[in-house]
Amino acid sequence: MERMKESQAGLQNDLEDTKQLICKLKSEIKNNVKLIEEIKSPKQQQWGRLNNLEIVGLPEKSNESLPDIIRKIALHAGVALTSEQIEFIHRVQPRQHISGRPKPIVVKLSNRDLKDHILSGLRRKRGIQTSDIGISGSSQKFFVNEHLTPI
Repeated sequence: MERMKESQAGLQNDLEDTKQLICKLKSEIKNNVKLIEEIKSPKQQQWGRLNNLEIVGLPEKSNESLPDIIRKIALHAGVALTSEQIEFIHRVQPRQHISGRPKPIVVKLSNRDLKDHILSGLRRKRGIQTSDIGISGSSQKFFVNEHLTPI
């Protein structure tokens, strides 16, 4: 009887050790799943931004027409852009707001080739200024880039 009690106590200790190990493994699996999701998320976000351009440093006007602005930018780059090729365009809140700096513009185009042609055309022109698209006032340089994820 005494041996049975000892055997049962040993089995209970083994069972408790196994339970603790299972809990530890579950916790590690959860952490690994979180890490995998964190790695996947930027890739998915970047995939969603594949057709996007970001326009930084373009002064804000109260009566601005963003579709007209992007068409003028595209035309300066040598690309004839139609309204149907613009899926959406709007000014966005920057990650870090700096007083006096205009909000960036994000434009989603209908396909990646349009975006690439606009970027390559602007590179050939060595950039763009406000005077190139008919904005009055002193000429200011602004930038048109791929719309990348922050990470």
